[in-house]
Amino acid sequence: MNTPDMNRRTFLKTASFATAAVAMPNILRSQGAGGQSPNNKLNIACCGVGGRGYEGAIQNLRGENFVAFCDVDDERAAQAFGEFPGVPRFRDFRVMLDKMGNKIDAVTVAVPDHMHAYISIWAMKHGLHVYCQKPLCQTVHEARVMARVAAETKVVTQMGTQMSSMPANMRTVELIQSGALGEITEIHMETDRPIWPQGFDRPAGEDKVPANLNWDLWQGAAPARPFLSLYPKDHPVYNPRPEKKHQLDFKDAALDPVPPVGVVYHPFVWRGWVEYGTGVIGDGAGHSWNVVVWALDPGPLSAVEVLETSGMTKEQYPDWSVVRFEWAQRGVHPPLTIYHYDGGKTVPKEVNGGSGGTVWIGTKGSLPPVNAFWSVTMYDGKTQFLIENPINRYLINSPMLPSLKTNPDGSLTLYIQKDSPGKDKESNWLPAPNGTFSLYIRAYWADKTILDGTWMPPNVEKVK
Repeated sequence: MNTPDMNRRTFLKTASFATAAVAMPNILRSQGAGGQSPNNKLNIACCGVGGRGYEGAIQNLRGENFVAFCDVDDERAAQAFGEFPGVPRFRDFRVMLDKMGNKIDAVTVAVPDHMHAYISIWAMKHGLHVYCQKPLCQTVHEARVMARVAAETKVVTQMGTQMSSMPANMRTVELIQSGALGEITEIHMETDRPIWPQGFDRPAGEDKVPANLNWDLWQGAAPARPFLSLYPKDHPVYNPRPEKKHQLDFKDAALDPVPPVGVVYHPFVWRGWVEYGTGVIGDGAGHSWNVVVWALDPGPLSAVEVLETSGMTKEQYPDWSVVRFEWAQRGVHPPLTIYHYDGGKTVPKEVNGGSGGTVWIGTKGSLPPVNAFWSVTMYDGKTQFLIENPINRYLINSPMLPSLKTNPDGSLTLYIQKDSPGKDKESNWLPAPNGTFSLYIRAYWADKTILDGTWMPPNVEKVK
């Protein structure tokens, strides 16, 4: 079956005027008198049932009714198809929605980025609720159209940023909003992405499309191009730089089956192609940047500057980049700068001591004012050795802040004692010996307020 015209510009321009008059069913069921039982299950249709479609949607929705599956690759969908043999299968999401729309309550979308907007809008125009994996779409224009259609159709929508539900990220947001670090003025964010090839030109030639894949539907609204299975044997993708050796193994991507090294487009590595993916920032920012926006609500950007990069090719995102994002002063909040590092580029050691990850820099509040990190370490007063203890904790440091409990004013109370202060306080417990001890506060890349004595560490208070 050939894909009817799905030109991106035409589709989005006419998205608010969908082709058919569609029913707007009462999906959010009434639980009052005369309404349906609140125990009724939702009828779910899944677009994309391999990879994140299986792990993110099917695995987490087994308590609901699956009424339709749509996937363009029978091999990637084999696990879902095998576990639910009675669920109708489709390759074209439009056919699925036209035939099954009145039997569907909600649609999950877990396909390559370039089709997120199309499937989501089509579903919303059918009056269906939508759960779309991150990133929401490829362009700002697509996002605006999706938001408008969601408002017009009054359906429930959600983007798949599952890391928002992780306790550590929720604690980070609580910590930042509590004021424990003062006003955040700078953030450094490092990622190991891309773990797929980027920064190359498209290989020449064409391969036969495997029988399990409908390449025409996979391309969807993107410009048509010939199918390619693997990069040529002498291509540099098989010999990446030392810091990117992980690109030779996709096991960390939780794919089953794991694709072979050298895949050009499908599966998984489409992320590096401009027409299909959104590169490193599109892949990772839905998680890491979501925590920043959640905690700070910074509003519109003032400026973006690419500080360093390997450079884009005609059809792929850069192999590596360092990007600076800036926000001007926002009311009473100071200017904010965020640095993004990818492709083997790392947060400078003078910022975080070489520990990687994400670094939040604030106006310090009551915590040690450092530009890297701080630690409080316990030693036996007699031997000056570290102390054996039941939780194997010898220090508390700034990387542990997301797991520590803060006081209402944003300050921290550390419990320095031999025995546990209780489960509710154990996160802030620094075990001590049954006798004298030495306590050292270390400040790495200390702020000048430490060096000139303006900031002084709090006293250790003896309590009963």
